[in-house]
Amino acid sequence: QEFGVERAGELIASLSNLIANLELQILKGNKVVEIRNIAINKGRAALKWIERKKWDMIISIGDDTTDEDIFKNLPDDAVSIKVGEGPTYAKYTLKNPHEVRDFLLEFLK
Repeated sequence: QEFGVERAGELIASLSNLIANLELQILKGNKVVEIRNIAINKGRAALKWIERKKWDMIISIGDDTTDEDIFKNLPDDAVSIKVGEGPTYAKYTLKNPHEVRDFLLEFLK
C-alpha cells in the first residue's frame, strides 16, 4: 500500500508539469488520481439532473473528494452526508460504510 501511495505522488508530480497551462485539474481521491476539465464536475452534472423535475427529497452520500462538488451544489433543503473524516461541504457525516447502512435501514423504517 505504501508503494501505491508513493507512486501516486510521483504520478501527480509528473502530471502537474504536463497540464500546467491547460484548463485541467488533478484530484487525488480514495485510491484514485483523477484528471478533469475545470469546467466539468460531479456537482454541475448532479445539479442538471436534479433540476429536471421536482423531487420530494434529495439525499447525497459520498466518501470521495469529488463528492464535495455535489455537496456544494445541492439545493438548501437536500440532505448531504460525507462518509469518513475531513473537511466537507456536507451537512452531516458518518464514520464508515457500516454507519451508512445503519442510517439507510433506519431511514427506510
